[in-house]
Amino acid sequence: MIRNVLVVEDKQVHMDAVCNLLADLDIRVNVFRAYSLNEAILLSKENVIHVFLVDIILDAGDPGDVSGLNFIQMLRNDRKYEFTPVIILTSLVDPKLYAYSDLHCYGYLEKPYDKDKLMALIHKALGYPLPETKEQLFFRKDGIIFSVNIKDIVYLTVSRRRLTIHTRQETLKLPNKTMDAIMQELASKDFIICNRFDIVNRNYISSVDYTNRMIHLYGTKDVLEIGPVMVKKFREEYGHD
Repeated sequence: MIRNVLVVEDKQVHMDAVCNLLADLDIRVNVFRAYSLNEAILLSKENVIHVFLVDIILDAGDPGDVSGLNFIQMLRNDRKYEFTPVIILTSLVDPKLYAYSDLHCYGYLEKPYDKDKLMALIHKALGYPLPETKEQLFFRKDGIIFSVNIKDIVYLTVSRRRLTIHTRQETLKLPNKTMDAIMQELASKDFIICNRFDIVNRNYISSVDYTNRMIHLYGTKDVLEIGPVMVKKFREEYGHD
């Protein structure tokens, strides 16, 4: 499974250095960049992040800035990221005691950091067990962040221009995301890709007609097609004949 890493760093040179290290990992990762507290909050809401690398000072013009610590505190207050590994990268002399005792950070390195130590720390953090369940899927539309309860999603349709989420209560039309990105964010074995455009929640499947490659759903007259090349894989993942 591809892991998502969010690097929170206001200095371009340090951001590039960390991202270049991540590119050399022998583990596949998606790297997100945040140069400010607001960007970090948005990216953490819109995506499922598996490891955070956070600089404490995100506004060098403010002599009292500790935005990175504020961000980590927000993460720890969010059930979604209560136990997600956070690695602190900072030039501050010693915020270590606070970071470890109160924010439960996974690791800490002072700048200039040792590249080998950082790589080893990232490797360990990426091996941290993923949470088994996730309750909400977060989206941003017209500058507003909102969430959808994953259990309420019947199926999703991905097209070139938009993502359509069909829930038990409503149909939501949102800015497009790729199929891989959606599956990554859902992070649930309940969802199965059934064709090039549709992802179905197995809990809403009433019956499957493998002869005609059709999926019938509870609570809706909508019928989904199983793509010709997806039949075998779908049957294996769904586990019903």
